Amino acid sequence: MSHYLITIQTETKELTLITPPQAKAVPRRATASAMAVYFHAGPLSQGAFYWVCFGLGVGCGYWAMFVTVASEQFGTNIRATATTTAPNFVRGAVPFLTWSFQSLKPALGVARSAEAVGFTTLALAAVAAVMLEETYGKDLDYVEH
Repeated sequence: MSHYLITIQTETKELTLITPPQAKAVPRRATASAMAVYFHAGPLSQGAFYWVCFGLGVGCGYWAMFVTVASEQFGTNIRATATTTAPNFVRGAVPFLTWSFQSLKPALGVARSAEAVGFTTLALAAVAAVMLEETYGKDLDYVEH
C-alpha cells in the first residue's frame, strides 16, 4: 500500500504528514454526504442550508486534483494536451447528463431525477478513480509512443 506525503511549511517549522491512499476519497465522500442531506433533509434553517452548501463545495476542490491526476497519466510530450483536454471530456458529458435528467424527470420528478443523475455520476467517478494507475514514486519524465 502506497502513502502520500504532504508537507506543510511555515516560517518557523515544517510538518510532513504521511496519509493513506484513502485520504483522496474524502472530497468525494463529503460531496456524496452533502448531496444526500440536500436531497433528503427537508426544510432546513438558513445556517444549516449554508453548511450543506459548504459540504457540496468541498468536492469542487476535486476539479484541481482531477486535472493534476490526468496530467500524471501521460508522458511529457502530450501531458499539456491531456491536461487541457480532460476537462473537455467532462463538459462533453453534459448533453448526456441533461438528456438523462430530462428522461427521468417525468417518472421521478425533478428532485429524484437530479439525485439519480448526481449519484450515478459520482459512482462512475469513484470507479474511475479506483482504476487509475498509481503515480506516487513513478518517474513522470517519459515520452508516450
